[in-house]
Amino acid sequence: MAMRSFSAVLSYGIATRLSALLARLAGVADPPFHWAGMKGPWFENCLATLADTPEGLKVWWVSGVVHDGDQLHPRVEELAALTVRPRRRGSA
Repeated sequence: MAMRSFSAVLSYGIATRLSALLARLAGVADPPFHWAGMKGPWFENCLATLADTPEGLKVWWVSGVVHDGDQLHPRVEELAALTVRPRRRGSA
């Protein structure tokens, strides 16, 4: 029961703040990007792709989709995409 309660507490964003605090206390530098604008979670089969581009890190998720019951010709459908822009030096 204690482990279930612990997992529930961490699932509400406390883990992110706690890990950031621990990283700061350990002297770990902030990452050079800001991670926001994320949708989800998704529970279907997804394939994530990451590309390093001049605009920043591009991340997108696709999933196979069957239209009109045509199992022999599935299509790939993009579920979400975002670009994580690099932070400017000296900003948080």
